[in-house]
Amino acid sequence: MRETVNVQNLLKNITDSMPSSLIAIDQDMKVIQWNKKVEQTTAVNARNAEGQAVTEIFPLTSKEIDLIEKTFKDGIPHTQSRILKNEKNEKKYEDITIYPLITNHVKGAVIRIDDTTEKMRIEEMMIQSEKMLSIGGLAAGMAHEINNPLSGIIGNTDVLKNRLSMDLPVNIKAAKEAG
Repeated sequence: MRETVNVQNLLKNITDSMPSSLIAIDQDMKVIQWNKKVEQTTAVNARNAEGQAVTEIFPLTSKEIDLIEKTFKDGIPHTQSRILKNEKNEKKYEDITIYPLITNHVKGAVIRIDDTTEKMRIEEMMIQSEKMLSIGGLAAGMAHEINNPLSGIIGNTDVLKNRLSMDLPVNIKAAKEAG
């Protein structure tokens, strides 16, 4: 009996150490267990959550509920990435994975939710940086294409200016020879 309690405490400590929200539910969508991350998110103690319908105490969208039901039906994990949530007028992104849970006594699922907001922000900044880099390259290419003919025009203009100058003896001589 003591060994069973030790194993249960170890498993609880492991799930509480996870940065993901972990919720174990039975076939009737009732909470079997959840970790500290979910307690922090919902302000509902794990003991108070056990036996409650997950839909009553944890905010799940209809897509997420469909994903849970699909996992129950198929018996294989299902994932949905980049779920946009608005919390306190702030965009938040989450990945959710539902794993089937099959034991001797209970059939259910484990719901894993990862906050990917920071990852998405970094990806958006990288995309923006790449766009700016592309625009910079395009601008440099256009400037080069404009400067090449302009350099030729300016060079030829300088030559004409020198040829038409009255102060140079070579120009005076060429003008007399030409009439």
